[in-house]
Amino acid sequence: MEIIDRKISPKIYDIQDFILTEPKNITLSNNVNAFVFSSENHEVVKIELIFKAGSKYHKNFRLPLLANKLLTEGTTNFSSEEIADKIEFYGASLQTNISNDFAFVSLTTLSKYLEQTLPILAEIVNNSAFHQKEIDLFLSKKTQELSINSQRVDFTVRNIFPSLIYGNEHPYGRPQIIEDFQKIVREDLIEFYNEFYRNNKFQIIISGSKINGLELLLENNFGKMANRNESIYQAMECRPAKEKKQAIMFPEAVQNAVRIGRPWVGRKHKDFAKLTFLNTLLGGYFGSRLMMNIREDKGFTYGIGSGISTMEDSSFMFISSEVKTENTKEAVKEIYKELQKLKNTKISEDELNLVKTVIQGSIQRGFDGPFATADRFKEITLSGLNMKYYTNFINEIKTTTAMDLMALSKKYFVFDAFYELIVGKY
Repeated sequence: MEIIDRKISPKIYDIQDFILTEPKNITLSNNVNAFVFSSENHEVVKIELIFKAGSKYHKNFRLPLLANKLLTEGTTNFSSEEIADKIEFYGASLQTNISNDFAFVSLTTLSKYLEQTLPILAEIVNNSAFHQKEIDLFLSKKTQELSINSQRVDFTVRNIFPSLIYGNEHPYGRPQIIEDFQKIVREDLIEFYNEFYRNNKFQIIISGSKINGLELLLENNFGKMANRNESIYQAMECRPAKEKKQAIMFPEAVQNAVRIGRPWVGRKHKDFAKLTFLNTLLGGYFGSRLMMNIREDKGFTYGIGSGISTMEDSSFMFISSEVKTENTKEAVKEIYKELQKLKNTKISEDELNLVKTVIQGSIQRGFDGPFATADRFKEITLSGLNMKYYTNFINEIKTTTAMDLMALSKKYFVFDAFYELIVGKY
């Protein structure tokens, strides 16, 4: 029997022959497309309906949020309590979610109960009632929640920062404010629901257990829905802040929330994969440049990172952290210093290979099973791409060089293009 020397690290290999499973495509009689990722090894199934009903599709950007959240709170046939009882009886769950661009409604249930629970999902997207008491309850909770969260530096920096890039009146930049919620009335909710849910084009993604007779179940529950209108979004002009460096005072803060970022390219851009590599190197994993400097070396924060926020029509890159008030100026200085280093100095082959391994490992975890694979498919199909995107993405990562990263840093880490927001005692 071979004795393994635990002092020697195992070899690291690049991903080879990354072959992805394409979904099975079911087309219903009303031309709704359903994409299926199934496995014999699961007992749970998730059915997700996706509508172009995000916040950008109404002049009051908060109304689509309320419409989405109230779908499960009562229909013309069942009260919110009755819906909750039915779902709980079968050990299932209903979830709603919304982004700037899309609205999501999903059912997760044991596959053996799909026939009993799927009609409930169909009921809420076809017959939601928007009872006034549920509207009042949600608005009361949301107002209280906003009042509390607005006293927190971390919420405030997330809420306000996009407005620096897009402007206060742009759907991607509008902060959450209580007044927007207070303007919502039931008639507007019903009008939005009828246009963007009941009469709108939509698609379905199914993941998890393999279901016998799935096509008939989908047809019986969703095959008669209208699926006729195409959501039309009139793109709004961005009106970014004239002052790129701003601060919001919280005199009692013990930590300051810092966010620095700039407009970025989207997934379809030729630089996106290598810029994702650059972002990971900068602040996208625990051993990143920002973490090693500002947390491990300087001790200014418990955590710092960078990320890329991608929407249908735009993207932005950001660096975020919460820093001791007395160290904020020095921390910001060090952030820009790390950006400058990437522009001036090639990274070592060891660090280059490490980040390649981190990204490839993250990609592999992202396809671990039908649920994760369906989520990755959703990300790219809503961006107008297909599964070949990931194969191309991995090839771009594997072929990234130190010179590539240095050139991209010089091209995109232009300090005059960055916006900066500090919230706290500064």
